[in-house]
Amino acid sequence: MEKDRLIEIETKLAFQEKIIKDLNDVVLGQEQTIETLEKRYQKLAGLLDDLMKDAGAGPANDPPPHY
Repeated sequence: MEKDRLIEIETKLAFQEKIIKDLNDVVLGQEQTIETLEKRYQKLAGLLDDLMKDAGAGPANDPPPHY
């Protein structure tokens, strides 16, 4: 009886270790994805700033002649 209980506990522990490893792998993958997205965001934000600066320098922001 005691041996069966020990085997059951060891089995549960092995499954928990596997689950923890799998969850860790998921978290690491998400971290890499977040880093990639942050880099893309920074690049897009820089491009948008450049576009906004270029748009502000031209006649597009001047009021129409009827004002």
